[in-house]
Amino acid sequence: MFLVTIPDLVPVSGLDTDPEAVARFDAWAGVLEAAARHDQGEDHDAWSAAELRELEGSASKRRVQVLALDAGEPVGAAGVIASLRDNPEVALLYVSVLPGARRRGTGDALAAWAVDAARGLGRTVLHAETQWGPDSDEDPHEPWMRRHSFAPAQTVLRSDLAVDGTMLPEPAVATGYRLETHVDEMPEADLTDRALLARRMSTDVPLGELELGEEAWDEDRVRGEDERTRAMGRRVVSSFARDLGSGRLVGYTSIQVPGHAPALAFRLNTDEIVLAGPDHPLRAAGDPDTPALYLAVRHGCEARLNRSTYAQLAQIALDAGGGWVVSSQGAEFALVPQ
Repeated sequence: MFLVTIPDLVPVSGLDTDPEAVARFDAWAGVLEAAARHDQGEDHDAWSAAELRELEGSASKRRVQVLALDAGEPVGAAGVIASLRDNPEVALLYVSVLPGARRRGTGDALAAWAVDAARGLGRTVLHAETQWGPDSDEDPHEPWMRRHSFAPAQTVLRSDLAVDGTMLPEPAVATGYRLETHVDEMPEADLTDRALLARRMSTDVPLGELELGEEAWDEDRVRGEDERTRAMGRRVVSSFARDLGSGRLVGYTSIQVPGHAPALAFRLNTDEIVLAGPDHPLRAAGDPDTPALYLAVRHGCEARLNRSTYAQLAQIALDAGGGWVVSSQGAEFALVPQ
């Protein structure tokens, strides 16, 4: 005998401010996070409900979502993302089911809804992403995806770097180029180059069997995405390579840091990276007018932070609006002596 559950599918939107709708959206985001944690471990990459709300307000993409309920309890979540500026035939689908509710037909019902929703948006090519942990070289989700007529098109490997205690080498820079790093915002004069790089890199990266056209990036889209990322509470660290001959940007990479779970990293004069937190607390000494900040390193030793680093921490505290306090790995540290 086989059991199939036919869930109730309830539309959810992060733009809806009705209290019940807000609760449903939070439950939908909770399903995505719980499923990701089960499949990927604590180092999962699920977005928070607050971040997903900001994403839904993007002018460059249309998002539709549903929450699957079984007897009124959340058991699954699905969504469709369709770009409004490029690749008008493509939609990205995603389906998540709580571990205890799997193999009961909930995923099938959500997949059928997602395909119909994508068709309703005029999309004819559907993409979906699967993720799994490092314990297996084979995708455990592939049989289910094939059953729904999807075929493997690209495999992307993720590499993790534990920066706490890591010795990072100085970056090697070729003659005629300069590396520049910006946090959160970049100079307006470089937005044109940044948009050009985004357009080129959208198709220059390996695409496997995927057929995608070049994305339509311009200065306004760069500004809009940066503003939305900041509204999500995320910090962005971007490094650019500049051709000194032409003065143009020729390459870049960016790292986003979730603001709801920040970790402050400090590079010592030994080139070692230390993350502030319960094991490496920050201590404010001196007096309120001339404070001195120390980072616990190891074996009772501390490193005193220089004036520039203190100024950066002070700006982080001011931006957070919580007084002269910063957070790192779940711990809070005062920037002035108590």
